[in-house]
Amino acid sequence: MEAESVAEGLELCRSQKIDAILLGYLLPDADGLEFLATFLARSSDPPPVVMMTGQVNESIAVRAMKAGAQDYLVKRDLTSELLQLTIGKTLENSRLKRQLQQCQERFQMSIDNMRECVGLYSVMHEFTIADDDPGIAPEQHDRVFRIFQAVNPQKRTDSTGIGLAIVKKIVEAEGGTIRLESQPGKGTTFYFTWPKCSPKLA
Repeated sequence: MEAESVAEGLELCRSQKIDAILLGYLLPDADGLEFLATFLARSSDPPPVVMMTGQVNESIAVRAMKAGAQDYLVKRDLTSELLQLTIGKTLENSRLKRQLQQCQERFQMSIDNMRECVGLYSVMHEFTIADDDPGIAPEQHDRVFRIFQAVNPQKRTDSTGIGLAIVKKIVEAEGGTIRLESQPGKGTTFYFTWPKCSPKLA
């Protein structure tokens, strides 16, 4: 489906089920950023949006991503393979974000329920998990816990960058902490704390 104006595009999105939007920056009656702002303001569960423009402009790309676009393409570099890869990746990231949001909502419900139990937790256990992977450089330690931030993505096509972000959410939702120690070539050790039930309530 294709729309030639902001009004037509908004009506199409309202009346049809849209999986993803490939949005041009220059539209006949506005620019793509104006459409994006209006569209996101009107939609409670918007599909992912990929912005496309004919010019290489980092400022436009940054504005598009801040406005809510999931990716940015330049027409002169566009191929069918790149378009297919970008749309596929965007849809997958959108699906993972929805899953993470659902997990967060369930975790929050669990926390709200636990807050009704006074004095449930008193002692923290610490667990250690170590492996012999190639290791993680110190400057990457914080990044590994961020969503969609895989370490060495060019070497790990099987990594979505979401696993440790979910683990961190789970641990922190239960009142614990998680950290790692690692050096390149020396493997990685993860440490996380988990509340222990009070013996008085066990």
